[in-house]
Amino acid sequence: MMARPKLVVLDEPVAGVNPTMIRRIEQVIHQLNAEGVTLVIVEHNVDFIMSLCRRVIVLEAGEKIADGPPSLIRSDPRVLAAYLGQRRAAELGQSPILPLPRGGEGRVRGPGAPSSNAN
Repeated sequence: MMARPKLVVLDEPVAGVNPTMIRRIEQVIHQLNAEGVTLVIVEHNVDFIMSLCRRVIVLEAGEKIADGPPSLIRSDPRVLAAYLGQRRAAELGQSPILPLPRGGEGRVRGPGAPSSNAN
């Protein structure tokens, strides 16, 4: 971070990390973003993703299937099908089943390599 980058890409920053350290990583990401750094985060931890981003891009098999604010991504039928499977998503209908962030807007990324942008 000494070079003061404008863009930082993080790949699975909280994979295998304990909850206390996840909260610390989240704080650092918020701080970097507040300082003007754009972050692109690839992550499977839905709670973590939902707590950070204002915009979420979800990929399935390398193709973008959704792009928008977490409030829309959470209930997008394509995201639910990718995350839960077609049959389970159909059973649930379009009810928002993905976890809500701990406060305010967030981002989500489930199986299928979704990516997120914290800016």
